Order: sequence, then C-alpha cells, then structure tokens
Amino acid sequence: MNASNSTAVRRADWRMAALVFVWLGTLAGATRASSFDIVIQPDFALAANADALAAVERAALAWESVFSDPITVVIDARFAALGTMVLGSADPATFDVTYDTLRTLMVMDADADDTLVASLQAVEPTVTLPAGFSLADKWTVTQANIKALGAPFSGVDGILRMSSDAPFDFDNSDGVDPLLYDFETIAIHEIGHILGFLTGVSDVDSRLNANQPGEVAAYGMDLLRFANDVPGADPETPADFASFPRSLLTGGDAITDLISAEYRMSTGVSTGDGRQASHWKANETTGVLIGVMDPTFARQEVVPITAADLAMLDFLGYDHVVPEPTGLLLAIAAVLCLALGRRR
Repeated sequence: MNASNSTAVRRADWRMAALVFVWLGTLAGATRASSFDIVIQPDFALAANADALAAVERAALAWESVFSDPITVVIDARFAALGTMVLGSADPATFDVTYDTLRTLMVMDADADDTLVASLQAVEPTVTLPAGFSLADKWTVTQANIKALGAPFSGVDGILRMSSDAPFDFDNSDGVDPLLYDFETIAIHEIGHILGFLTGVSDVDSRLNANQPGEVAAYGMDLLRFANDVPGADPETPADFASFPRSLLTGGDAITDLISAEYRMSTGVSTGDGRQASHWKANETTGVLIGVMDPTFARQEVVPITAADLAMLDFLGYDHVVPEPTGLLLAIAAVLCLALGRRR
C-alpha cells in the first residue's frame, strides 16, 4: 500500500474437479473451527519488533470481531523493506473455479441477509471486456474466501508484507503523529485483500498497458462490478442484477452495486484512473471515504472497517456478526435497572 496499493496474486495449482466433489460432500457435516480466527505467523523481523507485531495482531482482531465464520485464516506476516513509499502489500493464495461451482457454493452458504445471492442466475453472466480480450472459463477467489464458503482447506492463505523502512506509528490508541502513517490501518487493509478484495480489472489493466490482450479471469467480487449510469448496465432491481452484464473495463465509472447501495470503484493504475482497481474509488478523488479498502492513505489517517467493506465480503460468503437479540435485551434491561436504582 502506498499512493496505490501493490497486491500480487498467486494461484494454487490444484485439481479442481476432484476437490469440488469433496466440498459439496462435506459442506453439511465437516468439522470446522468454533469461530472466525486469523492466525498471524510472523517472520523473524516482525517477531523481533514487538510494537509492529502487536499492531498486526490488532488488525487481525479487527476482522475477527466482525465475522463469525467458523474458519481459520492463516497469514504469513513479513516485515521488510518494500521500496520507496510502499507501505504494505498482500499476496493472497487464490483458487480457480467454474462459475457454476462458485454460485453453488455461495447459494449453499447464504444466510438470511444474503438475499442478493439468490439473484445469481444459473447461467454465467455476460462480462464486458475491452476489444481483444476474452473471459476465461473460471472465476478466481482467494483461498480464505473459499474457506468461508465451506471448503475444508488448511495451510497458508496469504502473505502479508509490511514495510520496515516506512514512517509508521505502531499504536493509534493515543493518536497518530502527523508525520507518520498508521501501521494498523495498513495491516487491516492488506488482510482485506487476502480475504477476497480482488478484481480481474487489475489483470486487464496490466495487459492493456503491455499491449497484450488475451484471456483474463473474473474474480468473485466482479459479480458486483457494473458500469455506473449506463442504461442496461447499471442495475436498480434484483432482476436487473441477475441479467445485466458485469464490467471489467478500465475506463469509465465502475461501481459495486448491491442494489440497496452503490460504491464507486478504482479502475486501474495504467489505463484507468491511476489507482489499482481492487479498491474503492480514492477519497481524494471523490471527497468520500468509502472504507478501509481505499487505495490511498494519508499520514496520520486512521480508517476503520466500514459498512461498505463488510457488505462486499458478506456478499462473497463471510458471515457478518449481528448482535444477538437476547444479548441486546439483557443490555437494555441492565440500563433500565441502573436507571431505576438511581431514581430510588
């Protein structure tokens, strides 16, 4: 992460067809962890810096506090020089599946608040691409995301790299120095990529810049990516969402459309708006900070996980923590009892 985050992607070369049978056969009865857990495996340099390691652990806890999937996400965390003003980067382990498999897993995993998932058609949606490009017969998702959808995987789900030579404040609890960047915010952001915040538009952008059009894969969150304010391409109803084409174009105005809410997206470093596409639209461009998956951060800026960040990952299969009604009632009762006690 710097003025535009650098996120590398590596794909696991597994035998997809055989594993699909394993997933679908074990979704109902697989033995899984008891709660959403992110395990940080630090390298020597990060382990030796207690303040930096504590900040990474707090970043993991921030995500753990908002999701309830009974899975363990394992992240190798490294602390090293990353280059001029590169604050952090993420290298998620990814997995390629057919659209039919992805949709099946999402539908089987859906809970009461995942109403939009039901609008995904059995037929693969049309994807708009630049001239000379074609869509691969696969959709890419991160391994952590596949776990959230019920796949019984183990092993490392991604690599988190944090800069050891950037000007960081490692503890924002007492504020952040005006000349420093908030280490915890950057770590939260990079973990978000490992969880699934990725788009195929980044591949399109790189290929266009190199003048190498060809076959590209769409990513899970591209199921929500549309062209803004274009007739027949910007959905307003679940029926529109089901049938309108998704967009992997680098130009124009791209949005994530959840029907109930729209969020503008970055469109590409080289041939788009100058920001890596696997992010919300940069707040310095729009004047609106959408969430922690913004592509840029200023010194002293602390950004939490927002409703927009949660909505994206919730659609992809993560279960957003909702307060239990019983706990809420107990809290209200406690407040009432305290009030009555004071009145006496």
